[in-house]
Amino acid sequence: MKKLARVLTTTLAALAASFAFTAGAAQATPDDALVYLYTTTLADCTSTGDNGIAGGAFSDYECVSGIAGYSVRVEPTFNSFTDLYLTVQNLATCNQAGTNGVNGGVWADYECRLGIAGYSLLVSN
Repeated sequence: MKKLARVLTTTLAALAASFAFTAGAAQATPDDALVYLYTTTLADCTSTGDNGIAGGAFSDYECVSGIAGYSVRVEPTFNSFTDLYLTVQNLATCNQAGTNGVNGGVWADYECRLGIAGYSLLVSN
């Protein structure tokens, strides 16, 4: 019986240490470091995030599932870039994403340029 108690105590201590380590690591990158841009489909969220990383605007992004779709949340790099294409949207969503990016410090300026499929979001910093 004492051996079982030692095994259980050791296992519980290991689990507690593992939980404490995991909780600390999770706090290393707080969610408030990410800037919300707009809500869209998963495919568009992924495309926007990939375009932002490839163009040097984002160091990371996430697509968070919600009721209305997927929220595009990004971590800015503060690099310089000019007229970086991110996505095509309707005018209201393009302006929302552009404004949220400016307010969140992701870029300094944006343009919603009318094209065949909708408004292209072009950003500069």
